[in-house]
Amino acid sequence: MAQYICTVQATTNTSINTEDTFMDLEAPASFAFKVKRIRVSHNTAASDSNTRIKIFRKTAIGAGSVGGTEVKKNPLSATPQVVATVKNGTSTYAVGTTTDLIDEVQVNGRGIWEWVARDDDDMIIPTAGDFIGVNILNNTASIIVKVTMEWIE
Repeated sequence: MAQYICTVQATTNTSINTEDTFMDLEAPASFAFKVKRIRVSHNTAASDSNTRIKIFRKTAIGAGSVGGTEVKKNPLSATPQVVATVKNGTSTYAVGTTTDLIDEVQVNGRGIWEWVARDDDDMIIPTAGDFIGVNILNNTASIIVKVTMEWIE
């Protein structure tokens, strides 16, 4: 199975405590992929802001996204089937239609949060044709956040 990665750096909402999507990965119809790693870091000068990170299964993405760049970890791998959509700079990227909340964590704005699947059974799998998304809410306006998702297909 081939491995792929996508990263986005964008700014949290200009209104405090407003949730935005930072990245969604879409499984084509009749296709499954497995998320193996998610990392969230802060690129604004150190602050004690509070960031809430939610990992969702979704049936639809919200308005305001742009296409992400899916990168092959091995340049000889096939072109990825998964399509990434990401937050565009400071623009709002609405939450979308969520189904399952996979995880929710709170981290300090000075920290980095990373989730890594321990084994194949621990990976996050969407329903074919649906999405896995990372949503961010911060209690301070306009914090620069970097989100990376890694998957196998």
